[in-house]
Amino acid sequence: MPAQFTCPQCGKVITVAFVQADSQVICPECHIQVNPAQGDGDRPWGPPAEPVAGEAAASPGLGGPAVVGGAARAPAKSSGAAVASMILGIVSLPLSCCGFGILTAIAGLIVGVIALRKIKRSRGAIRGRGMAQAGIIMSGMVIVIVIVLTITAVIRSPDFFRNMPESFRQMRNSSSQIQAMQQIGAACQSYATSNRGKFPDRLERLVDQGYVTSVADPETGDPYVYIGKGQSVNAMADTIIAFSETPGFMGTHGVIMSNGQATMLPKNILAGMLQKQGVPEDLIP
Repeated sequence: MPAQFTCPQCGKVITVAFVQADSQVICPECHIQVNPAQGDGDRPWGPPAEPVAGEAAASPGLGGPAVVGGAARAPAKSSGAAVASMILGIVSLPLSCCGFGILTAIAGLIVGVIALRKIKRSRGAIRGRGMAQAGIIMSGMVIVIVIVLTITAVIRSPDFFRNMPESFRQMRNSSSQIQAMQQIGAACQSYATSNRGKFPDRLERLVDQGYVTSVADPETGDPYVYIGKGQSVNAMADTIIAFSETPGFMGTHGVIMSNGQATMLPKNILAGMLQKQGVPEDLIP
């Protein structure tokens, strides 16, 4: 016969159809397993005055968790915020040496705290506490490291903040350089479309035919080293057709690719790519 009892943890009234010594019922409120046969000492069993809506009966004789509230308790799932916090913490460690790590560290710290709160409120439905804690610890370490490095730099170099405008100027020039190189790369693509897929034998031809107004490096005024002669638009996307000989922002060189895109590459990476293309050593910076 149906019986009622209260959950010993949250006090919710649960109705079951059958009660056996090995029956287990999951409380729909706090999700703990309760044995109705043990009783709770507070609410006597007996037929309910009215059926409690939304509560299913425990299956007799099975001994395992019964379905309550229409469905069995779902297995705990991992917290996406906890995973994100750990990843941000890991990424922040190598970035801390250049100062940018503090941005990902702050994000990792905030996301980790949010993840811990959600995990705590879920009462076991969400897991990932360890990942969230790891993300918080690593992010906190990076924030401390960056603060210490900044204070040390200010103490050792009185001109620290005075030199910051120069860094911003170099970043602005680098952005302008990339835009100019992208225009040259697009002009090479247009030229090739009108010349059986072949790039010009020299960049100045782009100016002669009105594709662009200049093919010089806007930062230094020097012409780019052009190695696209004889190449076509069918070349690999990472094939270099031109590059700046003089390094710019943070020692990087401007590079124009065969697909028309432009980027900035460190000297060692640029040299390695040029060697793979078979560029003569005297042209490699």
